[in-house]
Amino acid sequence: MTALASYSTGLATVSAGGTTITGSGAIWSGTSVKPGDIFQIGNFQSVISDVTDTTHLVIPPWGGGNQSGVAYVIWQVSPQRFAGAEAMSTVGKLVAAFETSGFYVFVGIDETEPDPSLGNDGQFAFQPTTAKLWEKVGGVWTYLGIFKAFNLTGAYDSVRTYSYGDVQVTSGSSYIYINDTPSAGHTAPNTTYWQLLASKGDASTVPGPGYGGTSTTSLTIGTGSKAFTTQSGLAYTNGARVRASSAANTSNWMEGLATYSGTTLTINVDKTNGSGTLADWNFNIVGEPGAGAGVAVGGQCQFQYSSSTSGILMPKRGNQLFVNGSLMSVPSAGVGTGTLGSLTSNTLYYAYAYISGGSIALEVSTTGHATDTTYGHEIKSGDASRSLVGMFYTNGSGQLVSTANSALVRSWYNRQATATRAAYTADRNNSGFGGAIAEVNSEIRNSVVLWADEVWDITLVSTFSLPSTGQSATVGIGLDAMNAWQDGAVNYNSDTGGNRMVAPVNYKATGLSDGFHYSTLITQTVSGVTATFSGSATSASFRTILTTAILAPSM
Repeated sequence: MTALASYSTGLATVSAGGTTITGSGAIWSGTSVKPGDIFQIGNFQSVISDVTDTTHLVIPPWGGGNQSGVAYVIWQVSPQRFAGAEAMSTVGKLVAAFETSGFYVFVGIDETEPDPSLGNDGQFAFQPTTAKLWEKVGGVWTYLGIFKAFNLTGAYDSVRTYSYGDVQVTSGSSYIYINDTPSAGHTAPNTTYWQLLASKGDASTVPGPGYGGTSTTSLTIGTGSKAFTTQSGLAYTNGARVRASSAANTSNWMEGLATYSGTTLTINVDKTNGSGTLADWNFNIVGEPGAGAGVAVGGQCQFQYSSSTSGILMPKRGNQLFVNGSLMSVPSAGVGTGTLGSLTSNTLYYAYAYISGGSIALEVSTTGHATDTTYGHEIKSGDASRSLVGMFYTNGSGQLVSTANSALVRSWYNRQATATRAAYTADRNNSGFGGAIAEVNSEIRNSVVLWADEVWDITLVSTFSLPSTGQSATVGIGLDAMNAWQDGAVNYNSDTGGNRMVAPVNYKATGLSDGFHYSTLITQTVSGVTATFSGSATSASFRTILTTAILAPSM
């Protein structure tokens, strides 16, 4: 014969003659305990007259003496458990949940449209394998289109098979694939397959005379009137502020208001740097000194990953970088950090530019950055001679990293949107977690370094299954932690054991600090229930994928 069903999770406390039982570690829900069930400690029993909440029960006066934090058993014999009306009420609630406008009808991999018999007006149908979306209007499923994130694929490849949403670059312009059918060999701009996303601009032309100019006039750095013989036809007008810099060492310069006539440029010098008598002058327009201290600050450059042991500063949208009060030129071949062979593992480093022998050099340091009080640009904290150009975070071997799921080398100037992606390569589950919120597997982590003013857009699309009907799992994004949900975590209930469910989650992280951050998939099920997440691209659904995009302001 079948034994009586019972529930005995946690411990119970009740006083002699008391009418309230308090539970510890127990979950006295509408399923585990009902009025009419029998409560027992040792040889003493009492009928449960009411369930106050998940940790409190009401009984007639208890005759079994004081009991504190002891084992108990609830015999599930209440007549309410066998009332058909309650069972049908539960079924009705479940059906109502499925018919809400927020519940998706999922379209199978071998189907071309949703089942007409499913869904109500206002509900949506989704096919995970193609990202196609339908809405039921007037009792008919209406196709809305394909909805998925851009997939940046780099330069156009004639043998690559492109799918809807893929973005490629042809001749400097970006195109997005818009055909529902994947294909290869269709070169943009074929409007059947491609839509122009961003067009490459033409190089501008500079009309009329320009600034610049050179002089071989031998002059000593100092204040006062300095007359240079230079080229005719330059754009300088009387009253312009001009800097004359040594070509051999640009840290040697003098500047002031100028007059220009014919081939003579005369500067009334009021500001200098360096010393010596020189005859290799280059001329440039500079700003007027004042509260902002004179020259335009900024950087036409980009700090990049070079190798696992080095970074490099490359020119970008020009080649000027403001360092220690001067505009310096970044060479076309870039400026490297040199081999960084003794970095500390798992550590945030900043890259700073400084002037050495008249040229730009780089150093890396764990010292953070600050805003310069004179010019307003970012410098090494406590050292205005160092201008911030980038940062990176080392791995466990003390090396630089730049991979598909790890964007750990970033530039301060000319930042750009950066995407990362990771997916399970095999089915993963939360077996052994004991009901706790936890990371399923670190394989799906995305790691980045962020500046404090950036937004990190994180999207998780997970496919998972539960072993039995009625079981549930909560799926969400963990940010810099594996045991705390971010906004947007979702809970799914299994209608049939083994069926796969799709859980899309998106979270935009703002207000994060400078430095290393990671995101991952976390989940929670009742202890003993295992959620299995798909990791095979050939499975009944599709792989569990975590993608991120760093939304960077223009610098």
